[in-house]
Amino acid sequence: MNTFNRIVIVILLLALIPLLSMFFVIPHSVLTNTGVWMQELGEQLWQMKPLLRLPVGIILALFFDALAAFIIYLEVRRINRFIDVQHVDGGSATVSVGSIVQQIKHQAEPLSEIIKVTPQIEKKRHGVKAGMEVLVVAGADVPGLAAELVALIKQVVEVELGLKLASAPQVRIKVSAPTGKKPQRARKAAIPPTAPIPVAPRTLPEQVAPSPAPPELMTWPSSEGIAEDIEDEEVAE
Repeated sequence: MNTFNRIVIVILLLALIPLLSMFFVIPHSVLTNTGVWMQELGEQLWQMKPLLRLPVGIILALFFDALAAFIIYLEVRRINRFIDVQHVDGGSATVSVGSIVQQIKHQAEPLSEIIKVTPQIEKKRHGVKAGMEVLVVAGADVPGLAAELVALIKQVVEVELGLKLASAPQVRIKVSAPTGKKPQRARKAAIPPTAPIPVAPRTLPEQVAPSPAPPELMTWPSSEGIAEDIEDEEVAE
């Protein structure tokens, strides 16, 4: 329906651009010629037989009314916002589009370098069309981040929720304008001062006093030496 609306709007605008441009530039000429053409058309229709003019008018009126009613129905109909889960044994299950959006957003927001995530989920006849718009910080690794987000969408939609992707995920990345300020680095946590470790006083090894020399043994002269000394004294006298 969105595609049909775009087509109708484009056709109407293409038709109105030349008509309104001419009307605003030369309105007197446009109105005069339009009046002449309308009067000539009315005279031609009066000349037609009623049996021919009336059925043609009724057919055209019914066609226009049916087309208008169909377009109104497409605009105001209740859109099914639930998508069938694939491969459910013994029953069926559906997942809402809002749940898919929240699941993708929940897993994408914690990624580094991402400021804002806007998932876009659309139900298609053959599956789900998934994508997202992402606002990242300046200097981010865009190719690496895009590949990571595409893998994340496939993981959430196909593996975790059991849905089928109708086409490859589309990721639109917008880099935020640099603020001119250098990124502030995370401050290191202050290390609390530690109490000094008590150090035991160093004791020098006790000096061992030298052991006293053993006392000299007194030797007594032998009897032979005493006899010799007595003889020497006698001779001296």
